[in-house]
Amino acid sequence: MPTSRDHRSIPNMADVHITKQAAAQRQIDAAVRILFAEEDPLAVHTVVDAAHHILVDLANKNEKQPVLDDAYSDALKQLHKHLPDKTLRWNLQEFKTWYRGESHRPANFLKHADRDAAKTLNPATLETDHLLLEACAIYMELGFKPTPEMNAFGRWHLAVYPHEEQDPIETAAGFVHCLNRTDQLQCGVFLLNQCMERNQD
Repeated sequence: MPTSRDHRSIPNMADVHITKQAAAQRQIDAAVRILFAEEDPLAVHTVVDAAHHILVDLANKNEKQPVLDDAYSDALKQLHKHLPDKTLRWNLQEFKTWYRGESHRPANFLKHADRDAAKTLNPATLETDHLLLEACAIYMELGFKPTPEMNAFGRWHLAVYPHEEQDPIETAAGFVHCLNRTDQLQCGVFLLNQCMERNQD
């Protein structure tokens, strides 16, 4: 009888081919699951950043107008409003380049040590939730169908960072955006299970 070490029971990895889109999708889905499982935030951030890089490259390659241009434009207007003109003269493209560089800085810290071996990182500065939301948005802007993980995360993000009157979710313990982080992530698990069940119907 073949054992688990028998070559016939091991898939030939040379026959497995993953597209860039599939790689990003799997990274995002894995990031959502491990985020809601309250795993190490550094690991979550690294996976999210990898997916984000792929999707930005795909968007640039396809000459797609990024879905978040309006958000970038609004943020740039706010900066122009609060900073002297001489301090900040970026146009939208320059601001996006700067912003994405800053967004990827923590992930670069987690991947390399050739130039900053003595530096440290404050995990509170990661902004992983927002980077993951942006990755999901770019994924859908490219015309790809969102997964249950993406749908669950999108609804969870609205509940944790509400902007509109309909965004908050109230639970028996109170509104999600008022709960502690652990309870917020438990709500994420609930939403993910709901989306998974809906996807199976």
